[in-house]
Amino acid sequence: MDKSSDQTENTGILPVQIAQGIYLVGKNDKEQKLKCNPYLIIENDEAVLIDPGSVLDFAEVFKNVCSIISPDKITLIIAQHQDPDLCGSIPLFYGRGVNAPVALHWRTSVIIRHYGIENSLYIVNENKWIWKFRSGRTLRFLPAPYCHFAGSIMTYDEESRTVFSGDLFGSLVYSEHVYADETYRNGMDAFHEHYMPSHAVLMPVMDLLLELQIDRIAPQHGCIIKDNVESFIKELRQLECGSFSGSISGFQGLPAADISYNAFLNEILDRLSALFSADKVYEMFRDSAFELDAQTVHIVSFRTNTGSIIDLFFQTIADRNGIRWITVIEPFARTKLRQYRFPLPAVFSQNGEETLQQNTTDSDTEDLLLYDALTGLYNKAVFLRFVEITLTRNNIKPFVVMYFSV
Repeated sequence: MDKSSDQTENTGILPVQIAQGIYLVGKNDKEQKLKCNPYLIIENDEAVLIDPGSVLDFAEVFKNVCSIISPDKITLIIAQHQDPDLCGSIPLFYGRGVNAPVALHWRTSVIIRHYGIENSLYIVNENKWIWKFRSGRTLRFLPAPYCHFAGSIMTYDEESRTVFSGDLFGSLVYSEHVYADETYRNGMDAFHEHYMPSHAVLMPVMDLLLELQIDRIAPQHGCIIKDNVESFIKELRQLECGSFSGSISGFQGLPAADISYNAFLNEILDRLSALFSADKVYEMFRDSAFELDAQTVHIVSFRTNTGSIIDLFFQTIADRNGIRWITVIEPFARTKLRQYRFPLPAVFSQNGEETLQQNTTDSDTEDLLLYDALTGLYNKAVFLRFVEITLTRNNIKPFVVMYFSV
């Protein structure tokens, strides 16, 4: 295999070398939608495997690893948090000749034993947050608490200046490409809006990254970022995220500022186009109260009074493409509604319960956010949305909600 760093090909044919001695060894599977990215670092005759992936991907990941190095040369497996899509396959590697400790945070170690992992653990916070190859090449472990698990970490390879970021910098939009371009930002933002708990926990982790010299970011989902790295970090640093980033009662009663409805609606249209394709968005609004430009998919005109334009816009989305599209766009829309000081549309609150009962009309969304990709069950976002709708509709105060994340 070519030993030059950062292959220019962006075809998604795996394995692929992304830097000197660093390989992406995942499975390229369009059906999964949420792409998982295990990485292999090779230094002389030893290797480190980072986030080896799920049981579903094991056969292809193992084949890719074996095409580069013998698996008995793996001296460390890094589990940057405990999710099954990230490290569920570790016991299978042990069954195929790998005999290496697992590097992880102590909080993760409490849970990862339940995968049946009986090998020794390398607790990073008890080992000065570093690991060294025999050559002296150093991996630094970076804390990323609650992004999105309490024991989440990232890994920084000092030699290649690569950050292996785990779920951070991941994207909801599937791409066959290895490397991210500027269109990657919308899918990345959407992923964090749903899966990161809050801006308060995201910002300090981004501040930590801004202190480092970084040539590339290699996330566990999505594409590798090697251009304009700092701008991607700064984008997440200021991102509002979390399912409950707004109050339960919403934003009813806020005065709308005297600003352009078009500007707000076009921002929503841009995000929808990035997530679902411009063609689908354009078709959704065909023969509606909103006329869109076929090239830009921006508002040309609308036929309604300004007092109900926001309600009508989001109700059109719900009526024509169902609650799934509303669920996907809601965190981003809430942030923009707050910025523009527009009231929360009825489809997000007052009529939410009825909206949840509507049949979906577009099967191509592939259950992007309603269902967990591995279990097929409703995910946390749907649960929290149901709680919000129930409390709002029944005006329940005070209240306590308890749920267990496993």
